[in-house]
Amino acid sequence: MTFLPVILTGLFESEARDKYAELLEDYLDRNAHLTAIARHCHLVKKDAAGTVKKVLDRAIAVDEVIAVSECLIFAIEHHDAQELPLVDNIFVPAIKYVAHGIYRKARNSFTNYRSNTPIWCLKTCWY
Repeated sequence: MTFLPVILTGLFESEARDKYAELLEDYLDRNAHLTAIARHCHLVKKDAAGTVKKVLDRAIAVDEVIAVSECLIFAIEHHDAQELPLVDNIFVPAIKYVAHGIYRKARNSFTNYRSNTPIWCLKTCWY
């Protein structure tokens, strides 16, 4: 949903804050549109740090890499040590998730998926 971040921002800035909160909670409860919600948080900036944490937790739980990346970007862009410390709550869990994903992909690339044996240990004839 490419328009959802803008729609959520419009609700956030309107007098319909109760509808906004209700819609956001519904999406978060269903793990739906996590990337779009994270992108919406970029638009409302510091007011959305709590929402970003919720999105991050759910995105990690359902293995939604793009949403985790958006949360990581939010933490980098909006971190303020005095007003909005995002390192412990968002940056560290997101970077651990991303690093683990890179490790997992690298390991799978160099491992035979059936025997869990590294490819360079397999005896095969290539010529």
